[in-house]
Amino acid sequence: MDDEVVDGEMFTLEEETEDGHYDINDSLNSLPTNEIRKGGLVGVSSVKSKNVAGKADPIFVRGHAPEFKSSVMKKKPVSIGVGPPPVHPAKIKAMTPDTLKSKEKREWMDTLIKLRSRIQALQRDVWISTSRTAHLKEELQVVDYTVVDAMVEDEKRKMITNIRRIRDMVIALVGHVKHVTGGNTYIEQLKSLMEGIESALLAFKEVQRDKFERLLLDEKRLQSELASHEERIMAWDTHEEASRPDTSHDVSEKSAKLVSKIKASLLDSQGSLPEVAVFQEYVAKHGGHYGGWDDLTHSAFVKLYKKHQSSNLKMVEAVMSNIPGISVEVAMTHHRWYSKYIELLEARKMALQRWKEQKNACLQIIIYALKVSQVQGIELSTEHDTRSLERDREEEARMRETKRKEIEEWKVARQKKQEEEERDRDAAAKRAADEAAKQKKHQEKIKVLVLERAHTKMLEEEQRKRVAEEAEKLKRSQSTLTEEELKRLQLRDKEVLARRKELQDRKKREEEEKEKRLDKLRASIEVHVLRDPERLLRPTEGFLKKHEKKEDEGPDLGQSVFHGVAIPRRHVPNWRQGL
Repeated sequence: MDDEVVDGEMFTLEEETEDGHYDINDSLNSLPTNEIRKGGLVGVSSVKSKNVAGKADPIFVRGHAPEFKSSVMKKKPVSIGVGPPPVHPAKIKAMTPDTLKSKEKREWMDTLIKLRSRIQALQRDVWISTSRTAHLKEELQVVDYTVVDAMVEDEKRKMITNIRRIRDMVIALVGHVKHVTGGNTYIEQLKSLMEGIESALLAFKEVQRDKFERLLLDEKRLQSELASHEERIMAWDTHEEASRPDTSHDVSEKSAKLVSKIKASLLDSQGSLPEVAVFQEYVAKHGGHYGGWDDLTHSAFVKLYKKHQSSNLKMVEAVMSNIPGISVEVAMTHHRWYSKYIELLEARKMALQRWKEQKNACLQIIIYALKVSQVQGIELSTEHDTRSLERDREEEARMRETKRKEIEEWKVARQKKQEEEERDRDAAAKRAADEAAKQKKHQEKIKVLVLERAHTKMLEEEQRKRVAEEAEKLKRSQSTLTEEELKRLQLRDKEVLARRKELQDRKKREEEEKEKRLDKLRASIEVHVLRDPERLLRPTEGFLKKHEKKEDEGPDLGQSVFHGVAIPRRHVPNWRQGL
């Protein structure tokens, strides 16, 4: 029996069991399998069970491959940090199964290896089925939806309360504007109401903007976590298909699947490092890698931090003197954030360094295990594995570049959003100032109109009082007349009435006399003519005389032929004759 010494420990390639048989597969049991088992591997197991028919006592731990109690195996640990030395060809020849005593033992050993592989495959299937469904109900019950609903209702109630308070303030402002009063007190009250409404609106918008920014950060973080979990879930199926053993194939194919499974688990284990997760969560919660500052200001802060790292007080004073617009509270807050950031970054680097060292150690162990497995005909394509590793590295680099671009795009979008919000705030402040000036002019105009109306009412009241006083004076003067004046007025009224009556009688007499004269004239010139309708159609006397004269003269043909046509002329007055 040949042995190898690795880091002071005995690594036995062939071991003898309690029943006197040798098993070359026991040599793999001495490999450090805790890290490998985290990836869900089956091919390398640190347990050895004598129950072939499934009578083993499994221990199912969530997130790890199943472990079984061993009664006969002896673990021989191997250091992970140091890779095994290369195996000499002479020793490989010495480790062949020729050392077995008989053909029956070799056949029994081959059968045992196949049955053990089959048992491990079945255990793998059972573990996959139970680990994904056993604690599903308990995990779903962890989420308390009543608490989430209560938080949503509380947030909704607070928002409604703020909106109602702002609405009441606006209603009060409208009522104050409708009931205009004079004086500076009215203007001061109006100004205070408008300033209160403006401050309430700005505070409400600021709170809502902060909440929306936090929700956006949570959404991006959850999306990234969901994407990573989705990739891991999709990788389960791929790994399950790649690592499922098949007894119909030979040992070389099983070993190739085992190696690919180990490499995939090592590459995927980087995403499960708690230090990396804590660092990413801290960066996402505190405004990125600059802590909510812009890159130039943060770069200046980092320079000052490195220069005055020994004294916090000097560093804060330097920040306040060299970076404008930074208060003591802001500088101290950013200093605490950056200190925590550096601490988490160093922890992340150390975790990644340990992961790389562990990965290299596991890869060395895999290479050594593959060299040992070549005794039974296991062949591995090193070139294919190298290409796979290169592809994995390229994919990892591509993912890092994609994440970097996404972060840059998010920063640009956030900068644009901040600029837009700043412009909106400036525009809102300008509109509020214009509205206040317009309202002030309107109030001044209303005040002038009110004063004019009050002056007009005062003049009308004075005029009414004067008229009333004059009427009262006239009434008093009329009530003080003497008896003689009353008699004289009555006599004058009687005379006026007598004259009016005499005038009316005279007009009446003249009308009667005129009618009498007209009646007498009508009686003297009255004409009585008989009606003769035939006379209307008979010719007149002048027409008859003219007709008789033409008949007596007869026609004058010569004159009618040679005599010129007489053209009628207008009559020339006597005073124009001879001109």
